[in-house]
Amino acid sequence: MKIRDDIRVVQVPETTPMRPVSTNIYFVGRWSLTMIDSGVREDRYSQAIFKEMMALGRRRSVAQCAITHSHPDHRGGLPWVLATAGPRLFAHPGAIIIASSDVAAERFTPLKDGGTLETDSARFEVHHTPGHSADSVCFFDRERRILFTGDTILGMGTTLVNDLPDYMASLDRLLALEPETICPGHGPILEEGTRVIAGYIAHRNQREQQVLDALRRGPQTVTRLVSQIYAGVDKRLHKPARMNVRQHLAKLEHEGKVRAEGSGYRARFELTGKPAPSH
Repeated sequence: MKIRDDIRVVQVPETTPMRPVSTNIYFVGRWSLTMIDSGVREDRYSQAIFKEMMALGRRRSVAQCAITHSHPDHRGGLPWVLATAGPRLFAHPGAIIIASSDVAAERFTPLKDGGTLETDSARFEVHHTPGHSADSVCFFDRERRILFTGDTILGMGTTLVNDLPDYMASLDRLLALEPETICPGHGPILEEGTRVIAGYIAHRNQREQQVLDALRRGPQTVTRLVSQIYAGVDKRLHKPARMNVRQHLAKLEHEGKVRAEGSGYRARFELTGKPAPSH
């Protein structure tokens, strides 16, 4: 699918709610192409990529491949891409360490926060955006206000958070860019990018308020909190929801607003009585 004359996306259909609608692999450039992300290390992904490469024509070559983070659905296809097209590889230093289990680390060029990724049609700013993963990066075409977000922003729903304070800081940073178009790692392409990011921030603040409201009814386990807060959500998402709720509780514990009794899945959380922030 064409997004701009020089930007195309391969959307590999998905059925798992953890990868809503599709896994997206992008081709940027006019003749010397840059791939963004490489999909899972499975035949259906490599076949979809190969089909797109053939459709783009033999006069075009894949010269570069940059990954947004180290999760297998974004870097898993790198060995096939490297063997097929031999591009230069780019990733955050933390992602290189993980990806080196499949591809030699010396094949990568590290992406630096505040650096650039040059293509033959665009110049992308590199923004380190930890939160979903410690090694997440986003690519921003400032001239056209196009933002490639990996899993930091999804095309549908919200993402799994592994470090909530980092994630909120990353969202604030992306909001300040005022993007118009968001090209996510999964799902539909999004317009009104600034509104989308503001919505993500509001959603996380709402979740925190829901956690506080539930705790006002008495001590709660994580499982119990999820059953209340995510009552209308696909139960297949309750496991990652527990991770997100734990992140909110960890933040509130750090702020002194919540304390825990016990450990593991039996731990019960309660309010300390310290005033909670208003939203």
